[in-house]
Amino acid sequence: MKKIKMTDIKIIQNAYSRIFIAEDDDLPNRRKVARNERVIADVLNRITSDKKEQGLISNILNNDKFNIRDMWYKQLCNQLDDIGFEIEWED
Repeated sequence: MKKIKMTDIKIIQNAYSRIFIAEDDDLPNRRKVARNERVIADVLNRITSDKKEQGLISNILNNDKFNIRDMWYKQLCNQLDDIGFEIEWED
């Protein structure tokens, strides 16, 4: 089973939130968006080199960034577990 660090999940979700905020402006700053897209790509490349898996991880993390049903990462971690990734928690 492949592993994903919780810090990587947080980095990707924060980058997606910054992209959302930047694109929500009347005049989006493409430099901010591109910088955050590079951060996401770098972290995904560190997790796995398979583009299909990167797409699955990216979709899960992007779609659940505003999950208000449970104020924790359980549902997100379950979805990552379903596609074959184990969450590595830091101490």
